[in-house]
Amino acid sequence: MLTGPPTGGTVRATIGPLSWDGEMFRRKGFPVAISAMAAVVGLVVALAPNAIAAPVSYKFATWNMQGATASGASLWQVRVDQLGVADLAVTNDIVALQEAGATKVIDDRAGTSWGCVKQVKMLRLARVCEWTISKGGKNYKRVLYFVEADDLATGTGPAARKANLAFVINPTKVEVRSWNYIPPVRSSTYHDGDRGLLQLVLNDGTVVYSGHADARPEGINIATMLLKAREATERLKNVNAWVLLADFNATPNYLRPHLREHERLAIPGNYTIRGTQRVVDYLVWWDEAHPNRFAATVVEVASPTPAQKYASDHRPVRFVKV
Repeated sequence: MLTGPPTGGTVRATIGPLSWDGEMFRRKGFPVAISAMAAVVGLVVALAPNAIAAPVSYKFATWNMQGATASGASLWQVRVDQLGVADLAVTNDIVALQEAGATKVIDDRAGTSWGCVKQVKMLRLARVCEWTISKGGKNYKRVLYFVEADDLATGTGPAARKANLAFVINPTKVEVRSWNYIPPVRSSTYHDGDRGLLQLVLNDGTVVYSGHADARPEGINIATMLLKAREATERLKNVNAWVLLADFNATPNYLRPHLREHERLAIPGNYTIRGTQRVVDYLVWWDEAHPNRFAATVVEVASPTPAQKYASDHRPVRFVKV
C-alpha cells in the first residue's frame, strides 16, 4: 500500500515485506517514480495535512573563523578592509560558527555594544547576546548563542581559548525554543574526537547543530558526531528534522558511508580551505517528510581583494533551498 507519514510530505511505498520512500528510490537509482507506481497499482496516496515547515525554509551559513581576530582586527566588527561575521549575519537566517574566539572577547564586546546574559550549559560558560549590526545605513537585529567548548588545561590564558562554538540568528525569521550544548566524552581510554555540538531547538520542530571535528586523524569522529546529533534529537519532543553545520575536518567521501535513511549532504563545488582543493565545511540534515535539497555555495569570490576576503583559513559556505 501507499501511505503518507504522520508528519506529511514523503510518500511511502510498501510491497510485501519491503518498503522504500521517494528519497530511497532516488538514492538507489530506481527509475520508477512513486506517483507512477501509485497509478499502476491503482491505490490511493495519502499526505498528512498541515506539515511542519521543513528546515530548507531557512538560509544557513557555516564558517570556521579561526579565532575572533585577524591581523589584529576583530571579525565581529563591521569593517571596510575585510569581511567578517556581520557580513554573513545580515544575509542569512542562521549562521553556525566554529573557532569563534575566546569567551573574554564576547564579554569585552558585551561591555561596550552587546546586551549579553551569562549562562552555563553542561558546565561550560555560555552567553546569549543581542547584537545590532549597523551596515549600509541599516540596522539589523541579531542574537548570538555562544558556548566555551574548548577543553584546555587549567591556567590556559583566555587568548588561547578560541576553539568555541556559536550561532548568530535573525530573530524575525528564526524562533528559538531552547538551546543547549552536547559535550564530547574524553578520557585516557576514550575520545569522541570533536568539540561537542551546540544545539538550537526551533519552534517549528527543526533542531540545528554547530560542530567541529578534530583535525587529526582525518575523519576519525564523523560517525560519533552524527550519532551525537541523532541521539540528542531523539531525546527532544515535537521535533521533525535536524541540521548539522560543521567543520568536519574531513572530505565528504569519509562521511557518506555513515549516512542513514533520510540523511543527506549539501556540499559546495569549490574548496573551503585556502591553498588546498579540500572541502571540509558542509551540511548534513535529516528530514524524512521533505525530500527537498540545499544548494551549497562558497560565499567568497574566486580571487578576492583584501576587502572581499573573509579573514580565516576557511571560506564560509551558504545553503539555500532549491
